[in-house]
Amino acid sequence: MLDGLDGAACRLHTTREELVLSIGGGSLAPRHWDPHTIDVALRAGLLRSVDEAERRGDIPSFAAPVLRDLVQRLPLERLIRGGISLRDLLG
Repeated sequence: MLDGLDGAACRLHTTREELVLSIGGGSLAPRHWDPHTIDVALRAGLLRSVDEAERRGDIPSFAAPVLRDLVQRLPLERLIRGGISLRDLLG
């Protein structure tokens, strides 16, 4: 997960901490990006994270395409805000 946040923060030219504060939407957030920009950055970061985990051998090669598909189609905003559970995802 940290790899994904690192990738997203890099894409937005900010720190991981600043990105997390911005996603939380609190008054401490130093910057505010629109939801689409955050979504694109998070997805890119998470895809990079899957690639790196596969390269390191942390996840098996057969699982990587499934994880990439999930990253591309899951409602990240709902996941971040806690509006969706693992049960919702698995049906």
